[in-house]
Amino acid sequence: KINIYYQGLDTILNNLKLCFSEFDYCKMKQISELLFKWNEPLNETTAKHVQEFYKLDADIIPELRFYRQYAKLNFLIDYDHINFINLGCLFIQHGLHNNIPCISKLLYTALSWPVTSNAENSFSTLPRLKTYLCHTMGQEKLSGLALIAIEQELVNKLMEPERLNGIVEKFIHQMKE
Repeated sequence: KINIYYQGLDTILNNLKLCFSEFDYCKMKQISELLFKWNEPLNETTAKHVQEFYKLDADIIPELRFYRQYAKLNFLIDYDHINFINLGCLFIQHGLHNNIPCISKLLYTALSWPVTSNAENSFSTLPRLKTYLCHTMGQEKLSGLALIAIEQELVNKLMEPERLNGIVEKFIHQMKE
């Protein structure tokens, strides 16, 4: 159970790092440009790149042209307060989610991103996770972690490469016995 739990925790943490990578930010920026900047000329290169990355079935450029023209004529909004949630509401109000399926898929993708203006909201489960770890962790392991936190200077000395190799070899030798 412990191995599975820690592997799952490692997977979650690695995926969390990927959510905030520069590459993902680039994708968010591209989709934002396609969906929010309907008064500007369409960047077909960006549209093709997004279409290939998300493996959309149809060509999105005609849908984007229709969407942009429709948005210019029908979306009366305050540009300072537009976000993906407001845009999703506009899509539903105007029935666009049925008429332009590829653009709707991009909007659904954007709505699934864990992006907020307040970073604390993204990590609201972290305190619960820490509490859960403390309650489910054995006393021996908890005491060991507390000792490591207290004796940080000693731990830094033990982490020197020469000493660390000796500790690893000793551990391997004990595991073989």
